[in-house]
Amino acid sequence: MGIFFSKAEDAFDPARQSDLVDLKGKVVLVTGANRGIGYATVKFFARAGAKVYLAARNAQAALKAIESLKSEGLEPGNGEIFFLKLDQSNWRDVKASAEEFLKRESRLDILVLNAALVRSAYELNSDGVSTFVGVNYFSPVILTKILLPLMTKTSRLPGADVRIVNVTSSVINTVPTQGLRFDKVEDLNMEFKGAMMDTVYRYGHSKLLGNMWIDTLQKEFDTSNPPVPITTMSVHPGIVKTYLDDPQSHLVWNVIGYLFGVEPDRGAYNTLFAGASKQVAQKKEEYKGRYIEPVGKIVALSAPVLGDGSSEALTRTTEGFLKKFDVL
Repeated sequence: MGIFFSKAEDAFDPARQSDLVDLKGKVVLVTGANRGIGYATVKFFARAGAKVYLAARNAQAALKAIESLKSEGLEPGNGEIFFLKLDQSNWRDVKASAEEFLKRESRLDILVLNAALVRSAYELNSDGVSTFVGVNYFSPVILTKILLPLMTKTSRLPGADVRIVNVTSSVINTVPTQGLRFDKVEDLNMEFKGAMMDTVYRYGHSKLLGNMWIDTLQKEFDTSNPPVPITTMSVHPGIVKTYLDDPQSHLVWNVIGYLFGVEPDRGAYNTLFAGASKQVAQKKEEYKGRYIEPVGKIVALSAPVLGDGSSEALTRTTEGFLKKFDVL
């Protein structure tokens, strides 16, 4: 798997306006964006002229990030940046945040699902869902489903190019798949108890669920009558120097990031490629529902669970469970 950057990255540079579609007048929402890759993603979108919502749970940190971005300068595009409160650890809060966005905007062109929990002890929330699965899987699904009518409406406007970008990780390919099931919520609460890399596996498993969902979502768009012209992709950012000073970050991430990682600006390239590159606009059928490694490389997933009916089971479980909590 191409987890490292190569010379191929030079073929795309979000700082070159010629590499991006026209983003003036477009609205973008980026979750988990007050630092790291999300912060860099917001910066490039705004510099390309988009109106960007920086979504994060900590208002103080988010507003500080916005001030920092403005001080760095948003030329040449002179876009705008706004804060949207979003706490993915609380599904009701996610619903409220999505509804607040709908009150503010009449279009949404690009949704970047970047926010994620990377380290956590195994525990279940009050609804009986593991922390990783709740934050990294269910919350993005809820946010997207509530915003989807607006994105669908936007996709039918003249000249529209609506995209959903799910930020994932190549770690999904290391998750042990033997015994994985998706028939009920309890099946999703994988602990990987006793494994040396249990936390990494739990993180990767939650991201695998997201990839399966994105693949299914694209198929739903394509088979709708009429088809919904929205492009979805799951992107691995590569090895990036993020959260190296965070005591909650897994030691494995810290060591690998320190030794091999690129800076967050470069780490945002693959997300930006999926979200706004002209190449995707010109070859949408090739990129729909695909898993992309940096930068812009379509890669087949090695996880066997994607093709044996598991995605359908996951969809049934997800929708059935969330309906019980009035979040869809």
